Amino acid sequence: MGLLILSRALTPIEDVLASVALAAFKRGLKFDFDEDRKNKNKTEGIDVYVHKRYNDDNENVEYFYLWIEHHARPNIMVLNLKGEPCYRLGVTDQAHYDRIMYDFTLEYLRLMPDHCITLYEKTYFYLKDMEVLEARGGYYEGWCYTQPNV
Repeated sequence: MGLLILSRALTPIEDVLASVALAAFKRGLKFDFDEDRKNKNKTEGIDVYVHKRYNDDNENVEYFYLWIEHHARPNIMVLNLKGEPCYRLGVTDQAHYDRIMYDFTLEYLRLMPDHCITLYEKTYFYLKDMEVLEARGGYYEGWCYTQPNV
C-alpha cells in the first residue's frame, strides 16, 4: 500500500514532523525518526518509522516508514487533486497494514484538517471522510480500498 500526505499549500518540514509525531502519540503508536543530512547544514528529509503491536503476539507488529520531504529541494512533486495543485509532503510505499494506516490517517487529519491522505493514489481521505467512517463504527478491514461516500 502506498500512502501520500498532500496539501494545497507548502507546509514546513518541522510542522509535518510535529503533526506526524503528535498523531502517533495520540493514537498510541510508537514513533522513531532519523534526519537525512547529506550536507551537515541542510536537511534533505526525515525518515519516520511508525509502529504498533495491536495484540500480545510479539510477531504481530504493524508499521510503516514515512519519508517527510524538505521542500527546499528543487524536485517538488505537485499533484492535481480536484483541479487544484497539491504538494506531496510525505510518502511511503511500505504501508502494508490497513489498521495502522486508519489510526494514523484519522489522527493526522484531525491535527492537519487542510491536508489530504491518499492511499494508492486512488482513494483520497479528508478529515470529513474519516469522521464519517468513525461515526459509522470506525476501522474495518479493507476500509482503505473504497472511496468514502460522504
